Amino acid sequence: MRAASAEAETLKNQPEPEEMVACATCGLHLPKHEAICETAEAGERCFCSDAHQKQAHEED
Repeated sequence: MRAASAEAETLKNQPEPEEMVACATCGLHLPKHEAICETAEAGERCFCSDAHQKQAHEED
Protein backbone atom coordinates (compact mmCIF):
# COMPACT_ATOMS: atom_id res chain seq x y z
CA MET A 1 0.00 0.00 0.00
CA ARG A 2 2.85 2.33 0.83
CA ALA A 3 4.46 1.88 -2.62
CA ALA A 4 1.21 2.80 -4.38
CA SER A 5 0.93 5.93 -2.26
CA ALA A 6 4.50 6.95 -3.09
CA GLU A 7 3.90 6.33 -6.79
CA ALA A 8 0.73 8.44 -6.73
CA GLU A 9 2.63 11.27 -5.02
CA THR A 10 5.39 11.10 -7.66
CA LEU A 11 2.87 11.24 -10.51
CA LYS A 12 1.08 14.18 -8.89
CA ASN A 13 4.31 16.21 -8.75
CA GLN A 14 5.25 15.72 -12.41
CA PRO A 15 4.71 18.64 -14.80
CA GLU A 16 1.99 18.45 -17.43
CA PRO A 17 3.23 17.11 -20.78
CA GLU A 18 3.85 19.80 -23.40
CA GLU A 19 2.95 19.72 -27.07
CA MET A 20 6.08 19.31 -29.18
CA VAL A 21 6.55 20.58 -32.74
CA ALA A 22 9.27 20.11 -35.35
CA CYS A 23 11.10 23.00 -36.99
CA ALA A 24 10.00 23.16 -40.64
CA THR A 25 13.59 23.98 -41.66
CA CYS A 26 15.82 21.60 -39.68
CA GLY A 27 13.43 19.14 -38.03
CA LEU A 28 14.49 19.92 -34.44
CA HIS A 29 11.73 19.06 -31.96
CA LEU A 30 10.96 21.67 -29.31
CA PRO A 31 8.07 22.62 -27.02
CA LYS A 32 5.44 24.54 -28.97
CA HIS A 33 5.52 27.45 -26.52
CA GLU A 34 9.21 28.00 -27.42
CA ALA A 35 8.68 27.76 -31.19
CA ILE A 36 7.87 30.50 -33.69
CA CYS A 37 4.68 29.28 -35.35
CA GLU A 38 2.74 30.75 -38.24
CA THR A 39 -0.48 29.75 -39.94
CA ALA A 40 -0.71 29.77 -43.72
CA GLU A 41 -3.07 28.32 -46.32
CA ALA A 42 -1.12 25.05 -46.22
CA GLY A 43 -1.42 24.83 -42.43
CA GLU A 44 0.75 25.68 -39.46
CA ARG A 45 4.55 25.82 -39.73
CA CYS A 46 6.81 26.15 -36.72
CA PHE A 47 10.47 27.13 -36.49
CA CYS A 48 13.16 26.83 -33.84
CA SER A 49 14.59 30.29 -34.55
CA ASP A 50 14.05 33.57 -36.39
CA ALA A 51 16.86 32.59 -38.75
CA HIS A 52 15.11 29.36 -39.79
CA GLN A 53 11.81 31.18 -40.27
CA LYS A 54 13.59 33.75 -42.47
CA GLN A 55 15.36 30.97 -44.40
CA ALA A 56 12.03 29.24 -45.09
CA HIS A 57 10.50 32.48 -46.38
CA GLU A 58 13.48 33.06 -48.69
CA GLU A 59 13.04 29.53 -50.12
CA ASP A 60 9.27 29.96 -50.68
